[in-house]
Amino acid sequence: MSTGYIIALSILVVSLVVLVVVGVIASKKVSPTLNNFNKLKEDVENTVSRYSKDGERLQNKVQVIQERVNLVKINTNQKFSNIEDLQAEFNSLSDSLQFLKEHGAQLSKDNSDDLVQTIKEDGPKYLNILQGTVKRTLNKQKARYSS
Repeated sequence: MSTGYIIALSILVVSLVVLVVVGVIASKKVSPTLNNFNKLKEDVENTVSRYSKDGERLQNKVQVIQERVNLVKINTNQKFSNIEDLQAEFNSLSDSLQFLKEHGAQLSKDNSDDLVQTIKEDGPKYLNILQGTVKRTLNKQKARYSS
């Protein structure tokens, strides 16, 4: 073997040894970084999982709140409808009271006149019926207690 081959072979062996040593040193230097990277990856996954769960919980709460808001809207619409009905009834009552205020005196006078007229016409007839009924009742009572 020639010296060139031996020098080349020794350079090759030295370079392989240097490569192995550099690889081991690099491996030792990079190993904590890789471990930290793996730990960081786990931490990120845990954080993402936690925030995802929190997001789902918040989404569920928002959904419950929206359902409550919809129920309140329905309830409010029903109450507004009831208020509108009450307002219509109030307006009708107000109109009736206004009519009664305007025509009350005349209606009272007409009713009293009709009542007086009815008493004048039918009063004696009812009085006779009442007197006859009282007489018959008294006679029956007398007959019952006298026998």
